[in-house]
This record gives sequence, C-alpha cells and structure tokens, in this order.
Amino acid sequence: MSATSEKAYEAIKSMLRTGDIPPGARLIELELVEKLGISRTPIREALKKLVEERWLEYLPNRGMRVRVWTNKDVQDNFFVRTILECEAVALCAEHIPARALEELRMMNKQLRAIASHPSQEAIEEMTRINLDFHQCIWAHTGNRALEDVLLLNINMPTMVRTYQHYDAEKTAASLEEHDAMIAAFEARNPEEARRLMQQHLSRANAIFNT
Repeated sequence: MSATSEKAYEAIKSMLRTGDIPPGARLIELELVEKLGISRTPIREALKKLVEERWLEYLPNRGMRVRVWTNKDVQDNFFVRTILECEAVALCAEHIPARALEELRMMNKQLRAIASHPSQEAIEEMTRINLDFHQCIWAHTGNRALEDVLLLNINMPTMVRTYQHYDAEKTAASLEEHDAMIAAFEARNPEEARRLMQQHLSRANAIFNT
C-alpha cells in the first residue's frame, strides 16, 4: 500500500474501532473521499484491505458495509486465538531475550499510566500498546508462520475492541496478568506462561461477552 492508502486505512479503521462507523453501516467511497480529503484510489485500496481483514464485507449490487459480528463469531475467534497464543507464549518463554523483556515491562508501565486517565482517546492508545505487547511476544516465538497467523487473528474487530469493555478493576487485573507472564518468561517457564495466557484470554472472553 502507498503512504496515502495506509493513511486512509488507519483513518477508516479508527472510525470502525470507535464505532463512529457502526456495524451494519454502508460505506460510500465519495463520502469517505470528502470526509478524509483523500482521493478515491487510496480509499479503494484501504477498503479492500479492510475487507481482507474482515472488518468490512462486500455485498453484490449493494456495495460495502461494516461487518456485523455474532456471538458465535466472537467465540470462534477466541477459540482460535487461545489455541495459538497459548503455544506462542510457551515458545516465547524459551526464546525471548532480555531486551524484549524490558520492552514488555515498559509497555505494561505505559498501559498503567494511560489507564489512570480514562477516556476514549485512552482506550485507543491502550488498544495500540496492548497489540504491541502481544506482537512483541509473537515476534520472539522463533516461529514466523505462527506469528503471521496470530497477526491476522488479532487484527479482527472482536480482538481490538476488547478494552472498550474493561472498567478500572478489570484493566488492573489484565495488567497484573501481563506482569505475571513477563515473570514466567524471565524464569524460562513455558508451562506457567501457557497457563497464564489461558487465564488471560478466558478472562477477556468472559468480559467481552458480559
């Protein structure tokens, strides 16, 4: 994607994340061109990528709309993510270097600082840093194929919207689980890392569906 297409992609994706463009809404290219001040070709490329990521769907003869996710979609995503990410943290515990552990600690520290001042902007920033946290783990599994599959799964709407369902207590518990996983990595304990990720994702799934 060109830099302009990437800009359009990020702008539209942000509106989808926040609900500015709600599930089921139709997307009109010309309206997006006017709203974003970006020409049609980059907008079209951005929409194509969002269809590939399953944020949007194309309806023959009716155009593009925001995909509506069912409870089964959510459960299916968490099922797949749990299988993959529990294995990812076990591998990470065997491979992660000290510098990456420090990166994880720093990201969790940033998450705590942002969480202390809740707002919609804070949720967006926490979502970004949380994705970086998990992607840092995947990058140190030693398995590129696993990392690629997880990157596709985590970008799905059911994953990136999770923090919108968290209150202060749930956020604190989630960040404590991050701390425990970092400790398991430092101790080179794959089984403990796997157990903690299972707990972490089970909690997220339960919160998402309340």
